[in-house]
Amino acid sequence: MYFTSSFIGLLSLATACIPGITAANNDVWVRSLSSEPIDAMVSGFSTGGGDTNWFPLPSNYDNPGTSLWLRTGWELIAFRDHDNQNTTRVGFYEDFAASETFVTFYSFDYVAFSDVNPEV
Repeated sequence: MYFTSSFIGLLSLATACIPGITAANNDVWVRSLSSEPIDAMVSGFSTGGGDTNWFPLPSNYDNPGTSLWLRTGWELIAFRDHDNQNTTRVGFYEDFAASETFVTFYSFDYVAFSDVNPEV
């Protein structure tokens, strides 16, 4: 599997370090460019709150109501097949310390993280 991030290069699936909460919530924009419907969830460890339910992903960042999570610090972001929810999943432990992070799900083998909006 190949994953990219402009923050740390190749991502590891786990880390042992969890920093304290030191910043306001940041924008985490998530979209799917997969041909299959995909759900996503983002944990609320760093915020002490926020909705951690699964939501269907849009194909762009146009609607904050469907593509924006407010988080800061280390969070789990996970993806699942919308139609077969208990079969295929993938997740990452990612530091969302940047003021904006743009996440694009392409497939269960390729998820990109960037601090630059790829739609601009």
